[in-house]
Amino acid sequence: PRVGPPRLSKAVAGAAVLLEREDGRVALAARRAGLGRVLAWCLPASDRGALAWPELGRLAGQSARAAMA
Repeated sequence: PRVGPPRLSKAVAGAAVLLEREDGRVALAARRAGLGRVLAWCLPASDRGALAWPELGRLAGQSARAAMA
C-alpha cells in the first residue's frame, strides 16, 4: 500500500526516548502498551548513519530481548 512521504513526529507522553540523533530527532523510543512493550525504530531502513554505526546489530538484539522480557 502507498503510505506517502515520511512525516516529522515526536515521542508521545509516557514514552522513553532511548536513542536520539545529533539534531534531536528521535531514533528509538519505548513505551508500554496494554500488557506488552513497544519499541519504535524511527529511522528509515536505508539511513546511512544508522547503517554505518558498528553497534547497530547489538542494539537490535538487545532491543528485541527487552521487548520480549
